[in-house]
Amino acid sequence: MKSAFAFLVFLALASQGRALQIDLDFSIDQANGDFFGQHLVAKTALLQAANDIDQLITSSLGAVTQNHFVGASGAATATLDMYESITNPATNTSMDVNPVSLAANHVTIYVGMQKLTGSTLGVGGPGGAGYHLSYGGGTAAQQSAAFVSARNAAATVYQRGAGPVISRLTGNFDPTTPINLPSGSLVGSLTFDDDTNNDNVVDDFARMDAYWHFDSTTLPLPTQNDFYSVALHEMLHSLGFGLSETWNLQASGTTWSGTHAKALNGGSGLNLVASGHINQNIVSTRLSDGAAQEPVMTPAITTGERKYLTAMDAAFLQDLNYTIPEPASCALLITGAGLMLGVRRRRARKTTAGPARWT
Repeated sequence: MKSAFAFLVFLALASQGRALQIDLDFSIDQANGDFFGQHLVAKTALLQAANDIDQLITSSLGAVTQNHFVGASGAATATLDMYESITNPATNTSMDVNPVSLAANHVTIYVGMQKLTGSTLGVGGPGGAGYHLSYGGGTAAQQSAAFVSARNAAATVYQRGAGPVISRLTGNFDPTTPINLPSGSLVGSLTFDDDTNNDNVVDDFARMDAYWHFDSTTLPLPTQNDFYSVALHEMLHSLGFGLSETWNLQASGTTWSGTHAKALNGGSGLNLVASGHINQNIVSTRLSDGAAQEPVMTPAITTGERKYLTAMDAAFLQDLNYTIPEPASCALLITGAGLMLGVRRRRARKTTAGPARWT
C-alpha cells in the first residue's frame, strides 16, 4: 500500500517558510561500515523523518558562528571556549563537537549503527554543552564581572533564542557568582540496532531487511519493526523531548504541567507522561487526517505498526517552546492511506534503559 509522505503546508506556514532544518551527519556511519551509504532506502526513510519534523517546527533558532567568548572588566579578562558533547552513535562513547558551527534554524544530528542489547531498536538524545575557562588580571571583583560578561555572551548564542533549554552548566565562578549557562538545541545523536538477533555480530542486509521495514513509502509487515517510526521518535528525543531541562521543569512523576498538552488532554496533566515519554494510554489524532493514533512519543510501538506525528506530539513540542503552526491558520497534512494496521500485535519495544531508548 503506497502513501505519498508529503507535508502539504498552506496559509501561515507558506508565508513563514520552513524554519527548522535537521542536518543529518553521516560521517560517523561512513567511518564505521557506511550502512546508510549502502542502504539508500533506509537513508531515504531517515531523511523523510527529518523532513517531516522540519515541516512541523517553525521556531527561529539563532546561528552559532562563535564558540570563543571574551569578557573584560578593568584589567581583568575571562575567556570561555564552548563545545558540545554527544554520544558517538557508532561506539556509545562520549564525543566532543568542537567547534559548533550552525546556520540559523539548523540542528545537526549525527547518525550511526551499532549493536544494541536486548530489544532496543534505537537510541537518540541531544548533546550537552561544556566549556574551558581561563581568566586573570585585575581584582577578584573585576574577574567576576569579566566572567559574567563572557558567560552572558555565550548564553545568548548557545541558547539560540527559541526552543527548549537542553541543559544548564551550573556551579560557581566564585562564592557569589554562579556559572548558570544554559544551552539550547544544537547537536544530537541517533543510533539504530544492527545486531537484531543479539549474537554480537553485525547483521547482513538480508537479516536487517527481515527485521526492519526501511521503506517509508510502504507499510511494514506484521513481523517487521518500522524504521521510519523509530527515526521520528528518536529524532524528537534528540531535540529535547524527554531529555531537557525544559521537559524536567514540567514533568513531575506522571503529571505534566505544560499548558498545550494539558489543554489537548481536557485540561488535565495527570497521567500524561511516563519517564520522558507521553503515557502509553494516550490516544491522539494524526496530523495527516485526524484519525486516532497513539502519539509517536509513547514509550512503545507495536510490531508491524507505522506511526505519524500527532496533535499530542505537536502540543508537547509547543510546551518545549518550539513554535508549531496552529491548525486554524495552517493546514498541516501528510497525505496517505492505511496509516495504521488494524490488528494490534505484541509490543516489540518497551523502554528499559532510559527515556532515549525505544525498545
